[in-house]
Amino acid sequence: MNLLRKGAFALAVCAGLLAAPGTASASAAHHGNATCRGGTVAAGTYRSLTIAGSCTLASSGTVTVRHNLVVKRAAFFNAATAATLNVRGNAWVKAHAIAILGCSPDLGCAATSDNHIRGDLNAVGAWATVVHGTTTRGDVNFLGGGGSENCGITPILGQVPYYTTYQDGAIGGNFTARRVHTCWFGLIRVHVGGNALMVGGRFGDADAMEIVTNVIDGNLGCFNNVPQAQVGDSTGAPNVVGGHKRGECASL
Repeated sequence: MNLLRKGAFALAVCAGLLAAPGTASASAAHHGNATCRGGTVAAGTYRSLTIAGSCTLASSGTVTVRHNLVVKRAAFFNAATAATLNVRGNAWVKAHAIAILGCSPDLGCAATSDNHIRGDLNAVGAWATVVHGTTTRGDVNFLGGGGSENCGITPILGQVPYYTTYQDGAIGGNFTARRVHTCWFGLIRVHVGGNALMVGGRFGDADAMEIVTNVIDGNLGCFNNVPQAQVGDSTGAPNVVGGHKRGECASL
């Protein structure tokens, strides 16, 4: 899938959320537990942050979450802005939720984000998890979900299909994607400190499953994915792997 198509996705999301009438901002109480049910998450420090509606990150400044960030079931979090997001605990994207964490020129931003998650990033049954410019110190797990393999439908603001990706960032631990069924998936320009494993993915786009230009300190394994792991139209470089390349990724 062309990266420009994915860029249109984030821009459409941002425009749709910012224009939504009748929304309310999340509480800006310093060190407080905040729940956003719609609107803008203002810059500041939160003890914890729960996204329970359609919410977008502030357009500038820094949002620091001292403990966990949770995007609840069926919620929508757009953090593809010029602001910085720092989560000192874990980040969770629940079933049927959509989370766009970080931005880059591919998504229409002037620069790549410098976001940080100190713990793990777990997306369990999420419809879409789109990550750019983010360093996760722990593990990253994309488990199940994906919304739909049908690239012909455009359920996200009537603009683009579901997809999941991690790009232009780093992962301190392991990366795992299991049984993600969506339109498109990619792991691109990421430094993984542990192993990277992608198993049982089903993708509607023939150009999906792009695994390129990564540095993986451990092993890289890709098994039982349709289509199989490939370079695709990304024209990326071969992966640099400290351990073994296995399965579909043996030649990548």
